[in-house]
Amino acid sequence: MDIRRWRRKLAFDFSAFAAGILCSVWMRARSGWVRRETPTCAGHSLNTCIGAMDQYFQPSRGSEALTLDVYNAKFRSANRMIETNRIASCACGRLTATTSAAPVGVSVCHCLDCQRRSGSVFAAQARFPAGSVTIAGTSNTFVRVGDGGSKSTFHFCPTCGSPVYYINDEREDSIIIAVGAFADPTFPAPNFSVYEERMHSWVEMPPGIEHMY
Repeated sequence: MDIRRWRRKLAFDFSAFAAGILCSVWMRARSGWVRRETPTCAGHSLNTCIGAMDQYFQPSRGSEALTLDVYNAKFRSANRMIETNRIASCACGRLTATTSAAPVGVSVCHCLDCQRRSGSVFAAQARFPAGSVTIAGTSNTFVRVGDGGSKSTFHFCPTCGSPVYYINDEREDSIIIAVGAFADPTFPAPNFSVYEERMHSWVEMPPGIEHMY
């Protein structure tokens, strides 16, 4: 066997082996799905295996109707929660907050003060460990006293006026950043909602969220 034929055979064998591994991993990852028949990856290329993979799966009876789009969305959502490098900024970009850790929590507040400060019907914010946030740019501040007496110092851009982050004097080990400042529609959904007695009637929170009225 000459060297070129040997190389082609080796490449084909490796492709078939990798395709078999991919099939096995895919089957384990697609919980709630069943195979119509056992796929065989030997005898065709890795690209063919990837392109044809989804035809072997269908929702099992009695399980959640799980489409590939839903499966991918759930995978991306879990991934987003553990992603660490994010940049929040004001509208003009002169004040930024760069994070290097996952958020400790994401919350929504419906109190009237938060409605006023955010300019929206509620405020959404994510709390990060202070040591994982790097602030760049200058900011003006506004101090607000909460119902319990704690003080929060809000930092906003002196040029465009966008609020970016704030620090509570009872939790100085954390920096709370406005979710909207990340301008990222895939940012993790909130897991806590407070002051819901002041929530607008048409607003609905995500299922499974913890409520405080």
